[in-house]
Amino acid sequence: MEKKDILLINPRYDDFYEGEYFPVFPPLGLAYIASMAQSQSFTVTIYDAAVESENKQQILNFLDTVQAKIVGISVYTPNLRTVKFIVEYIRHKKNTRGFPFIVLGGHHIHHYPLSVFKLGGDFGILGEAETSFTQLCRYLIKKEGSLNEIPGLIYNRDGETFINKICYPQDINQIPFPARNLLNNHKYFSLLIPSGYIGTIIISRGCPFRCNFCANSSFYEYRRRDVKNVLKEIENIISEHRIKYIEFVDDTFTYDYEFVVTLCELLLEKKLSIKWGCQTRADFLNAELLALMRKSGCVKISLGLETAVDKIRAIIGKHIKLETYRNIFKLLKINNIYSMALIMLGLPTERQCDMLKSLKAAKKLADMAIFQLNHVYPGTTHFHELKEKGKITENIWDDYMNYHADYPYYIPEDLSLKQLNLFLKRSYIEFYFRPTYFLKWINKIQSLNQLNNFIKVAKRIFTFKVRFKKQL
Repeated sequence: MEKKDILLINPRYDDFYEGEYFPVFPPLGLAYIASMAQSQSFTVTIYDAAVESENKQQILNFLDTVQAKIVGISVYTPNLRTVKFIVEYIRHKKNTRGFPFIVLGGHHIHHYPLSVFKLGGDFGILGEAETSFTQLCRYLIKKEGSLNEIPGLIYNRDGETFINKICYPQDINQIPFPARNLLNNHKYFSLLIPSGYIGTIIISRGCPFRCNFCANSSFYEYRRRDVKNVLKEIENIISEHRIKYIEFVDDTFTYDYEFVVTLCELLLEKKLSIKWGCQTRADFLNAELLALMRKSGCVKISLGLETAVDKIRAIIGKHIKLETYRNIFKLLKINNIYSMALIMLGLPTERQCDMLKSLKAAKKLADMAIFQLNHVYPGTTHFHELKEKGKITENIWDDYMNYHADYPYYIPEDLSLKQLNLFLKRSYIEFYFRPTYFLKWINKIQSLNQLNNFIKVAKRIFTFKVRFKKQL
């Protein structure tokens, strides 16, 4: 059995959660926590169940192979049941010395600190966890420091719960680069490059915008890294890992125009042979910037179109006209940059004819698309709206976690969850199973590895198609 100080787990989403996501990105947050812990001489293992396991039993099989003093688990609302399942198993296997301590953090813990103990954890951490988690490890393993000095820590003492004040790191340039050596990088791939393997980088923390449905809309304040620090990380990825493609995972990569211009110019000056992609907003792009981005290696941009109906998009807090999207998607084609349209199904006032408009727009404008139902997340405008209308209660997450309620969705008045699910499946089938579309991607394959990745994605979508037909 492998013995480590720390085991960090990224659980799979719960079984209900359907969505054809590709590529799957590495758990960058856990890799940051691992690198900070390693800098303090702790031994660390990362287990990304999202790519390492196909079912819960495989997760348990892995847990039997590692003995850790501290287990840290990422908690997102759609994985509450899986987290509880993992924690209960660890509790069952707990050894006579009292190890491991179970530490929970992530978006759900940020909004519901007391869920740490309902899930069976010993400690929780609010906010960004790199520094706090490492301080807690020093306290638990090396007996250094004190609990009341650890920022954002949630803990019990003498029957009383304490929640320490959060302290966000303002200079995020000081955080060590993510411990990518602890990840099975070959598990993360992109169809856009022959080598397939991808890495992720984040240039900022927080999002400056407040979209009604977004889980990040009520989270951290916006801070950005120095451009030279980001460039150094890119150089590290190229030299230390077999990675030929980088995805910048910021919600709005081009928010700081001058930063992006400077980064592109440095990539060109250094002649770094790296392809990259990002996600941003259509109103933070223009022809000049796109041309520079493409020249410096950008091959893919994801845009949150959400819906083809301007009125609905304005309701959710995105005041961007469809014409703006049309112009940007056209510029992406001109610059030979792959485009990804992100579509949300089940937005306020939306009807089936509106969703059909969104599907048609995605087929016409974008090279790729991700369609997603409007899952409700804590802290969002949609969550508070449903609670005020009496459609969900404050206890919804406890009820969901304990199988007393289904996961909540935002469902417009003229639609049902069954209709939304059927249209979700229809959207994937109509978008990806067009003969001309399929042939286009086949013709772009340049390596056996790229072909294998193409087959993986095709199988996932085909499985979706089979499930769809069974429901008709």
